[in-house]
Amino acid sequence: MEHTLFQIFLDFILGLLVIPAVRLLTDAVILPGSTLKEEISRDQNVGVGILEAVVLVSFAGILFYAV
Repeated sequence: MEHTLFQIFLDFILGLLVIPAVRLLTDAVILPGSTLKEEISRDQNVGVGILEAVVLVSFAGILFYAV
């Protein structure tokens, strides 16, 4: 299946909108009393950084195969 430049652009825009939304959703669901940014920068919580990376890479893979 060939993708036109317009379809590639739409996929890019979808990724730009959805990936940050997933990060905010991860913030709200996994760390309700704190934010990922606070946990990583202030508390030096490596586990939260790894969790964020796994969630974002997993969702990017899902988005890649869904689109």
